[in-house]
Amino acid sequence: MININFFRKEARNILPLLLVLVFLLGALAIAVEVYYSRILQEAELEESQIWLEAHAEDLELSREMRVVEQWISQAVDVQETLRREQFAMDLLSEEMTALIPEEDERVTSFQISKSSKSVALVLENTGTAEALQIVGDLEELVKS
Repeated sequence: MININFFRKEARNILPLLLVLVFLLGALAIAVEVYYSRILQEAELEESQIWLEAHAEDLELSREMRVVEQWISQAVDVQETLRREQFAMDLLSEEMTALIPEEDERVTSFQISKSSKSVALVLENTGTAEALQIVGDLEELVKS
């Protein structure tokens, strides 16, 4: 005998449909979040542009002040470098002219060049022997 039941329905597997539905809802939520964040970002950019246009003069002044501050800091650095690398010219000239007898009357010109590391003295009323003695004394001063 064959038993046929016309009222019996087979169970359907709805798990794949649920997974697809969850995936679509998640994708929709992500799309909505991206859309609203883009709208908010564009609104913020618009507000920033309006603020920049309203404060353009202040911004230009600020940029100029920054440039001036850089120049000032460079000038301070140059001054510090000059102070650090300079030598006392008055002490050097006094020490060098002390080797020359009657320097007030004899020395008419005195120049020191740091770049060429030379000293130029113009002496008046000085004989050759005295000049050689002065040059020798100056060389000894440089060596010590």
